[in-house]
Amino acid sequence: MLLVDYALVSSATGSTVASGRFPATGGTLDFSAQPAGIYILQITNDKGGIETFKIILK
Repeated sequence: MLLVDYALVSSATGSTVASGRFPATGGTLDFSAQPAGIYILQITNDKGGIETFKIILK
């Protein structure tokens, strides 16, 4: 099974608050334990490509 890495970074502190791996075919990431705020989600594929997303948790 091919896995991709993810890191959730707090835009307020710049620190990684969650990270891990999930199947490249899809999955669900649960960030409900994180406080409200703006975060950056970085997903790195098996070839080293990085996708970055802005996540707003309310």
